[in-house]
Amino acid sequence: MLDAHLRFEWAAHAVRAPGLLAAVQETIGEAVAVENTFLLIKWPGREFRVPWHQDGTNRRMQLDPARSVAAWLAITDATSANGCLQVIPGSHTSGYLGNDRETSSARRGRTLGVQGMPNGPHDHGLWLPLDAGQACLMDVRLLHRSDSNTTAGARIGRPGAHRRGRRPRSARQQERRGVQRLPVLLPRRGHRRAVHRAPARQRRAAALAPR
Repeated sequence: MLDAHLRFEWAAHAVRAPGLLAAVQETIGEAVAVENTFLLIKWPGREFRVPWHQDGTNRRMQLDPARSVAAWLAITDATSANGCLQVIPGSHTSGYLGNDRETSSARRGRTLGVQGMPNGPHDHGLWLPLDAGQACLMDVRLLHRSDSNTTAGARIGRPGAHRRGRRPRSARQQERRGVQRLPVLLPRRGHRRAVHRAPARQRRAAALAPR
């Protein structure tokens, strides 16, 4: 679901969580805006492998990596078994790569994946499990992907991007590796309740294009 922060009160609260906002400001400066957000649900037992891709580019635009950052927030626990992110540390230094729309029979949108990269784990990939309420910041050029959910419960995440108007002050770890894991930012129990209160027809919005 595109721009969840404009549709749900809990999602609007999430993008303004003090811990997340402080980390984003530390990376790209004080005045920030939300470029986009997605509500991404991986239901158990359904094919939902997301190919290697970069969050800062699509067919219409490219975000300036010096003025933007990608933020991935776990609404439920994200593990290697239910489809957490796999990233390639340092891959952002290669810049934006050629991309094309994936070919998939899955009942969801098709991701703009990097050309020539098989949709599977990489030898230099790093699995990035997150607890519910925890987030990571990524360079918008960082290569990342995820597998299908093989567990009994849904995996829910909220990818998104923030931008600003000048060069960052930025953390050294993110400059070097392209990814920075943050501590838990939202109350685990309360945030889960907010998600589960959404109407059933909205919770069924699983087959949506990831970013």
